[in-house]
Amino acid sequence: MATSDLIRRLLDDGDAQDLGDIPVDELAAAAADHAAEVRGARLFVILAEHPRAEATTKALVAVAENADVLAMMEIASWLGRGGQVSRTHRQGLGRAFLERAADRSADYGTRSQALKAAMIMAQSERSLLRRLQADLLDLDPSDDGIYLRHAARVAGAVLAHEPAEDLRHKLTELADVEDAEDEAAVELGLDALRTGLGATTTETALDAFGRARGWFARAEDATETRLDARLYRNCLDMLVAFQEGRTGEDLPDRIDTVTRSAFEYTAYLTVNDREPETSSWLTAKDLERIHWTSLALRLGAVTDKISRSAWLKVAAVMEEELLSVYAASRTMFRRGSDGGLERHPIRLDRRRRSLRPRDSCGTPPLRSA
Repeated sequence: MATSDLIRRLLDDGDAQDLGDIPVDELAAAAADHAAEVRGARLFVILAEHPRAEATTKALVAVAENADVLAMMEIASWLGRGGQVSRTHRQGLGRAFLERAADRSADYGTRSQALKAAMIMAQSERSLLRRLQADLLDLDPSDDGIYLRHAARVAGAVLAHEPAEDLRHKLTELADVEDAEDEAAVELGLDALRTGLGATTTETALDAFGRARGWFARAEDATETRLDARLYRNCLDMLVAFQEGRTGEDLPDRIDTVTRSAFEYTAYLTVNDREPETSSWLTAKDLERIHWTSLALRLGAVTDKISRSAWLKVAAVMEEELLSVYAASRTMFRRGSDGGLERHPIRLDRRRRSLRPRDSCGTPPLRSA
């Protein structure tokens, strides 16, 4: 059977065809010719699931090297939905995705999706993660701005799971790129928010929340569409006011501001018909939507209680839901004993309460009952 005929049969039948004694280089060349559009992504999945991994590795790499933006998007989405790639394929495929992402001659859409695919594979491959980190650190601010915008989001996801000062510095550089400014600023804000939520002292929490608020405000200034940045900033405004003892009678107005922001953002997080990409560090919008809605509803239940104890309850609710939202949007995946992926939310110390109201004399934070 001619190799091109075999590829067509693989695509038409969708099952594990007998590859016979077709040379791997010949199979790879034929796969490269069929790598475009949805059929290219379908061929990638068929080859990835084929039992003869040793015969299909080169063909898989060839598809990754020649996929257009539509094929690459579908491939990255399949990986994000939990598509499994044999260990035999991972190193070669990971390098191929990273090389496509770094290729400035390719369009930004293909590069962005290739970077996403590389990140998903790197989540369970330590050596690939190191390569990905190195490539993110090598990002050039003069590169295509829209690609850098997507790269900033990937860098933020990696930073959440592998904190590193040099990657924070790179995101700070990307915040000076016009097309990537708001994305980089939000990621830096989330990084500072994580520090604040994990703080064990009031001073550390306030310092981190102040930095987070500054980054979220910068994201808002960069574009009018960052409803998430506005929502995080509004929440932090309330938490910091509470901690600093500014617990006046404007509590209902503050709650109303946060509640409206939460509902606006949950409406923005539209539900689509595609299967959620639960295996990607970038995607946890459904769970995030639930927690933002919960925050809005729980805050609404205390709007009629304008008192110091009400402020304490509001702050506790907000801190709890902010932690839940953050954990929803930043999920860790580790390899279990059976070789599969296990889902572990980032663990923040919930036994501590760094956010307690400070009285006007600066006495130690109050403790709730």
